Amino acid sequence: MLNQRSTIIVCVLIGIAALQWSERALAGEFFQSSNTSVSTLTGWGYELTGDHLSAFTLENSNRWNGGDFYGFVDFRLQHDHPNNRNSWYGEFSPRFSLGKLAGLKFGDKLLKDVLIATSWERGEGGNESYLVGVGTSLNVSGFSFLKANLYARKDQSMGAGFDDMQLTFAWRYPFDIGKYRFVNNGIADIVFGWGPRARNFHIVPQILLDAGANVGKPGKYYLGLEIDYWAHQFGVRNSVHLDTQQVGVSLIFRAHL
Repeated sequence: MLNQRSTIIVCVLIGIAALQWSERALAGEFFQSSNTSVSTLTGWGYELTGDHLSAFTLENSNRWNGGDFYGFVDFRLQHDHPNNRNSWYGEFSPRFSLGKLAGLKFGDKLLKDVLIATSWERGEGGNESYLVGVGTSLNVSGFSFLKANLYARKDQSMGAGFDDMQLTFAWRYPFDIGKYRFVNNGIADIVFGWGPRARNFHIVPQILLDAGANVGKPGKYYLGLEIDYWAHQFGVRNSVHLDTQQVGVSLIFRAHL
């Protein structure tokens, strides 16, 4: 019988194969662009998951003829957690473009598109949330993309309805320092705290060197740092008895397939 680690590896390999097959099968018909990557990181400074955390991430983003999609699955080794050494977590976030589907025109200024934004969050132990709202794609000089979504949030696993709100930003900003190419990727979530979770702020910026550029494969391999700052981690209020103010710093390597 497969152990937990072997099962995770098999699931990841199946997921990668399925994503690659679907991209090739539907290229030019459904997807306008698609990007799949695998990442591994290890770092310290994490709180409720234990100080030392390592993770393996399978990630896909694409633009299709009705909108866009972003999704990932994390498999985590929680080295210092007293009870649970391993866990997993994923988010799957399709957005539906009013510009593409309804033929609305937004021009070429700041607002590129308005979208119906949705997201499904699922994690270890039955943790599950649904989000639906309005999204935007913004046109800001220098950014490969800049997105902002405002969601109504339903924490299904906590027995809540759509009684909370969440504001999410995602961005990608490439830049050069001398002959070296870098990229700043990031995502930031602000949960308002109207539901069962405490108000919390979570931002995860990455500074990555395009290591593939120096070996004739630009945009393929990245190496750098990820900072994971979370005020009231998982929506758990910080107190003198439980520290939920997290500043985790990790070394990360990413390969685009």
